[in-house]
Amino acid sequence: MTGGNDNLFGHTLESSRDAVNRILDRIANPLGEAPEERSAFVEQEKEFYQALQAKLELLS
Repeated sequence: MTGGNDNLFGHTLESSRDAVNRILDRIANPLGEAPEERSAFVEQEKEFYQALQAKLELLS
């Protein structure tokens, strides 16, 4: 039990798409520069969410 709202993507396809779009926007426009050692992780995270976004689009 984490004690918080673990439902990051909502309950609908539209809310899931919106959440993924917000995540990708935050990756593309970070508040600050990521340290060099995190750049590979950030790129993998971006690729994951882009793939998820494409799959969600197929469901619409």
